[in-house]
Parts: sequence; structure tokens; C-alpha cells
Amino acid sequence: MKRAVSLVLALVLCFAFAVPAAAADTAPKTAADLLNGLGLFKGAGTDANGAPEYQLDRPATRIEALVMLIRLIGREEEALAFTGPNPFNDVPAWADRYAAFAYSEKLATGRTPTTYDASGAAEAKDYLTFVLRALGYDDHSANPPFTYNDANSFAMKLGLVNHIYEDGTFLRGDAAVASACALKLKKNGSDTTLIQSLVTGGAVTPNAAHNAGFADVTAMPASEEGKKIEIAVDENGTITAEAVHAVLPQAKYLDEVSQSRFTAEYMERSGMPLEEYLQNQIARSVYNYNNRRELPCSMIYSDTDSSHWVNYACILDGDMNIIATHIMGKDPYGNGKITFTRTYVDTRSLYDKMMERVNASLANKDSLEVFVDVNDPHGGWDDGGGNGKAYHYPVYVNGKELTSEYRLSYNFVYEGWSIDDALINNQLSVLYSPPVMTTFDENGNPANIYHSVLSEVGMESETYDRLWDAQTGELVEEHIGLYTHEANFKEYDMIVIVYDTAGNVLGYTVI
Repeated sequence: MKRAVSLVLALVLCFAFAVPAAAADTAPKTAADLLNGLGLFKGAGTDANGAPEYQLDRPATRIEALVMLIRLIGREEEALAFTGPNPFNDVPAWADRYAAFAYSEKLATGRTPTTYDASGAAEAKDYLTFVLRALGYDDHSANPPFTYNDANSFAMKLGLVNHIYEDGTFLRGDAAVASACALKLKKNGSDTTLIQSLVTGGAVTPNAAHNAGFADVTAMPASEEGKKIEIAVDENGTITAEAVHAVLPQAKYLDEVSQSRFTAEYMERSGMPLEEYLQNQIARSVYNYNNRRELPCSMIYSDTDSSHWVNYACILDGDMNIIATHIMGKDPYGNGKITFTRTYVDTRSLYDKMMERVNASLANKDSLEVFVDVNDPHGGWDDGGGNGKAYHYPVYVNGKELTSEYRLSYNFVYEGWSIDDALINNQLSVLYSPPVMTTFDENGNPANIYHSVLSEVGMESETYDRLWDAQTGELVEEHIGLYTHEANFKEYDMIVIVYDTAGNVLGYTVI
């Protein structure tokens, strides 16, 4: 029991996480669960329920200790991808790449040139030497801060352990506790903690670190914000995972949006920076439509000099957070590289904030009775799209024809969607992706504003029969109604929505 209590004390002293007030021997499991959640400790198999079996009460083998080191320094993916030779003939097949990588990187040497003693028990000085190396202490330097034989006592000075282990008493649970303690410590000669370096290097995601209790860990150093990085790309616009990982190890996905230049420019004039507006669209794309492509993949590109579109590309990490951005211009692949800008955007928080606003805008969605008279079409205009003429249909609110006091929008109720799904999707468009297009009459006055943006909120206002005085330029008369092709509501269920000028839904109908 004395030994188990010392493990609890070590964990409490060096690690700012609550240890369950249960049996003292749960402390190693607390550390193991923490490391497992970060992907740094995977156990020795799984039980019948798929939970990891840590086997904390037995000594770690030397090869297990080596694998734990490689994970702790955030280089497991490198090790698994390593193709060099393994000089040791006693390493199990599952650990072959780890041993080859460790030997190549001078992280470990064998008992002999051809044997590692892979199944032998790792002593405290074996594993603690590994942890100290992960923290940047070099025992092979000219004036080493510690040696292999005094690794245990040096680890005590740093707070990794709280006593000297006798041979044969250092267990996998002890290794888990020492590793968990090390995460909070600053690396030798640096103000960066081990966990921060693992996050910055991409071995641990920011979300995983925060979920484990490391609230102060940042996704990237402040010095990286706004930094320009070049990523190789071929003539087809394909960027490989290798090219991205060379500069962004944590990268996993690519996502893109193409937005009307009218929209982007209007949003900027309305006070929302272009970058913020486009990042809203990425957050919506990732979480509302699950649009993300795993690297490697090709980027979408159109010549923005001859189109009205902004093409925006983002590289995301495994948590779908934006870690680099690029607004595509003319001939982006001309020199075989694309320049991205480093940033960090928590898309989950951004999307949750968007949804909070959307839900608030739907609080009074049943306040008005809405009716669309589809039997009374007005006007008629052929946009040349092959859909025939589009008409304006009168819309009535509580029995009276719609006026400019309200705004109007419509969307489709797609297969598998509920009415609430359609309302939410439409509000995301109305509040965060308002397309802007204005046509003018012969006097230069706005004749039809198919998608108008008022105040700081975008609301689609479908107008018709707008009459301007040619002499004074003043608006004489206007009627507001639904502007669409008949085929739209013949083929699909269409939801027609009425708003106030702040973007709140007041009523709707399905035609």
C-alpha cells in the first residue's frame, strides 16, 4: 500500500488534475486514461468491450518503453512510415518500424549490434532516460545534465517521480504516471511545455488537449499567426499529404468554398471582414454539410479575373479547425506552389455561435400566418437558364399583401428534411451567406433587388412592380412577392418565409 500511495502522491504533486478519491491504486489508471485520450498510451490490447487493457501492474518491456517514448515525443507517424532497416533481430513484428526509426534517429541503442533485448523488463532508469530525452535533456552531450545511471535521481529533481526505484519494481503504471507528469513540464531551455510542443507539432489535437484539462494550451504559437507558408502543388492543383505535413504536421483535411464576389464585397462594406465571412462559410460547410476532403486531394480553381467568384481554401486539422487559409487568385499554381496563411479558427465554436443566433431568430416563427397565391402570377422574365419564365407571386401576411415592413425568403424542403431542417438551413443562408445582386432601370435606380441586404443582416427580399419617378428618382410604388419559376414549387416542396428587418422569422408556409 505504501508504494501505491507514493504513486498517488507523485501524480498529485506534478500534475494539476483531480485524482479520484477512490482506492489509491487508481492513480496509474488515471494517468493511463489521460495519456490514452491524447493518443500517447494505447495499452497492451483491448478487453471484450473494446476498452484498452493497460496492464499497469507489470513491468514494461524494453520495446514497449521505446514505443511509449516515440509517442511521447510526437513522432509515431514518422516511425510507422519509416522505411529504413532494423538492425535488431529480436524485435516483434508489430514494433519493427518503431525500432528501426529509433535506431536511425539515435533514440535508442541495443544490448548488442543485433539485439535490443526487446522482451526484457525496462528498468526505471531505462524509461526515465527516455522521458528526460523527450523533455530535451541530452545525456549524450559534452556536459550532460544527467547520465543513464542517475536518470532516476535527476527525474526526482524535476518532479517526474518521488522516489528511487529498486530493480524490478518499475511498472507500466509508474511509466504512465511519469509520462503524465512530463506533459506539464517545460522542455529544457524553453518556455514551452511538452504538451504544448505535442499540440504545435500535430501529434495531439488542441481539442484532445483541452478535453484532458490542458485549458491553457494553444493551437499554435502567437508568432505563427499570419505567417506565410508555401505548399508544393502539381499542375492539376493536387496537394499531397506529404507536402502539407512538411510544414503543417497536424493537417488532415482540405475544405473550400466559392462565394459570389458581390456577396463578399457587400459583407466587407457591412462591417464583416472578408476572411471572417468566408470562415463562417467553411464552418457551415464542415458541420452542416460534412464537406471536407482528406488529404491528398486537388483544389478547386476558377480564374477570378473573369468570374464573379471568390475561391477560398482552408487546411484543417483532425478536429476540423482551420489552421491555414488561401484566397485563390490568378494562376495560383504558376510556380508549383501555393501560399497559405497560418491561422487558427475553432470551427466548432464558430458554428455553435452561428447556431445560437439561428435558434434565437426562430423563436417567434409562428407569429404570422403566411399565404402565397400561386394562381396569380405577375410579370414574367426568362433568365435564359432553360427553365422558362419566372414570375412574381403575391404573398399575404395575416390576410394582407406583404409590404416592405417585412422581408421574404424561400428554400426547399429536400427529401429527408423536416420543416425545422429547412428553416435552420435557410437561416444559415440568410444570416451568414446573403447573395447580393442588383439590377438598375434606365435612370440608374435599383429596379429589382432579388437578394437585398438590410442593416447588418442579409435577407432575401423578392420585389416586383417597383415603379420609380423618372424625374425625381423617387420610389412611387412597390409590391413585394415571391419571385421564382413555377417548376420550383411544382417539383419540390418550397418553404416561403417572412422576416422582420432584424432577420427574425415571423411566419412561413409550404407550397
